[in-house]
Amino acid sequence: MSLIRRSSVFDPFSLDLWDPFQGFPFGSGSGSSLFPRISSDSDTAAFAGARIDWKETPEAHVFKADVPGLKKEEVKVEVEDGNVLQISGERSKEQEEKNDKWHRVERSSGKFLRRFRLPENAKTEQIKASMENGVLTVTVPKEEVKKPELLHLRRYCSSLFRTPPNTPDFMGSTSSMPENSRHRRMSTPARKRLMRDFKRLMQDPPAGISGAPQDNNILLWNAVIFGPDDTPWDGGTFKLTLQFTEEYPNKPPTVRFVSRMFHPNIYADGSICLDILQNQWSPIYDVAAILTSIQSLLCDPNPNSPANSEAARMFSENKREYNRKVREVVEQSWTAD
Repeated sequence: MSLIRRSSVFDPFSLDLWDPFQGFPFGSGSGSSLFPRISSDSDTAAFAGARIDWKETPEAHVFKADVPGLKKEEVKVEVEDGNVLQISGERSKEQEEKNDKWHRVERSSGKFLRRFRLPENAKTEQIKASMENGVLTVTVPKEEVKKPELLHLRRYCSSLFRTPPNTPDFMGSTSSMPENSRHRRMSTPARKRLMRDFKRLMQDPPAGISGAPQDNNILLWNAVIFGPDDTPWDGGTFKLTLQFTEEYPNKPPTVRFVSRMFHPNIYADGSICLDILQNQWSPIYDVAAILTSIQSLLCDPNPNSPANSEAARMFSENKREYNRKVREVVEQSWTAD
């Protein structure tokens, strides 16, 4: 068995990307057909269509191929064009002696060739292959996806909001408090829960949202929602603030868009008309759930309960003009301070 890396022109839509019957005899005749007639040597087809499983684990892409009766030297594992895995093999037909008399021939012979385009995270230079009991296993390690460091993401979110240097801490600083008072304040149920929300948001962040508490006040968060792909909001970067109280999670935070918005359920001051932030609130919701719900609201507004009557009317009666206004908001989000 050999591991080979070579380069050639690769067309993912080519008909010969995988032709399990290439090189095998088909029925005679000049006519062409989508389903060629296999000759009496049709047992080769069973070998040509080698069955291959491809699974992905957190660490690698793993391919398993049934190649019964093949020797290691009869199998090749190659990488073409940097990211195309090719698995091929050939079992020669047993040579017939002049005096041999065959009563039955069922064992397959011939060639097989399978190709798979590997994703970008595949580490093709570290591919490993092994054979055992007629099963070929090819392991392609994956690049490790590094999660953002908490401090870096906090600084990123904070940097999106330029706060004047002399802005007072309206929630009150704890730096001048006695040690025991500061400890009691930082260990309240609300603050413990917010630390848990923050940790969960960093460890398993939903797509298109980010958030972090301010450095000196865990009850005040800065957040960013990215407009969902393939929607009028696509490409937008929208800033929000979340103001919590010591009654969280029994009571919802006050959430407000800092970025200018045009949406049926967002007021002019950025406040949001969303049921889970009002009468449908539940303590099971965390920061990630709040931000994800708001992101979904962007594309799925409720014009029957408008906070912006113009946007609600336009959404219902003139969707094209509504989408144009949304695109204006998206473009403004790129340059807004």
